[in-house]
Amino acid sequence: MINAPQDNFDSVDAVLLPGQPGLRRHVRFDVTQGRVTGELADDYHHFTVTLEHDGDVVRHVEARPIRTPWDICTASSQHLAQRLIGTPLREAAGFDVQSSHCTHQFDLAIATAAHAFEAVGAHRYRIFVSDPDPDTSRRRALLFREDQPLLDWRMDGTIIQSPQALRGRNLKDLRGWIDVFPASVREPAKLLRRAFYISEGRQVVHSPALFAERTALLTGACYVYQPERIVHARRNDDTVRDFSDGAVTPFT
Repeated sequence: MINAPQDNFDSVDAVLLPGQPGLRRHVRFDVTQGRVTGELADDYHHFTVTLEHDGDVVRHVEARPIRTPWDICTASSQHLAQRLIGTPLREAAGFDVQSSHCTHQFDLAIATAAHAFEAVGAHRYRIFVSDPDPDTSRRRALLFREDQPLLDWRMDGTIIQSPQALRGRNLKDLRGWIDVFPASVREPAKLLRRAFYISEGRQVVHSPALFAERTALLTGACYVYQPERIVHARRNDDTVRDFSDGAVTPFT
């Protein structure tokens, strides 16, 4: 099976796996008439993006950075809003170059636009990616949708080991094989892949005084890391969270 069988989980709360170290990322979309809001929170980020539309074109954007790693990440929200207004909803996926934006807000905005065509209601994802096993370095990546288990990947590096139907698939090449999933599972697969890569940040020790330019290997990767900004960006203090004990969740 490509999807995760229900009996792989003891309960719906298993997605949080309290006590097990790893990244938790929650994503939700709230759809109302002419308006859709996306929200994303994890160990390092918390953003919301609200789009108002006429059923065809984005008429207003409110992007709100609640918790960000760098002090000038907040300006990327204004940049996103300015660039996205006037874009047809069905063309949002290609409205701009991702690296000129906060990549997390950019992805969230595109997904939010796609949800604008759905029925009024709320849609929620909860994601867990374990820290590497100390002996094998293998990891587990889980995704729940609407409190139901949907994806359960056992990973060796970026290679899926199980489920058997996906064995040997490389997450780096997801775009090339994502059609193996039903249409309704492609968004969750993308969300889980993104969380998997974000989870690698848990293995990095960050100094509160670190300036972005000291990680120049990533120059050009996102809004903050553009050459004209990287020399000014400083890491925000006390913005990293660890939800491993289960006492609080990313949206708490």
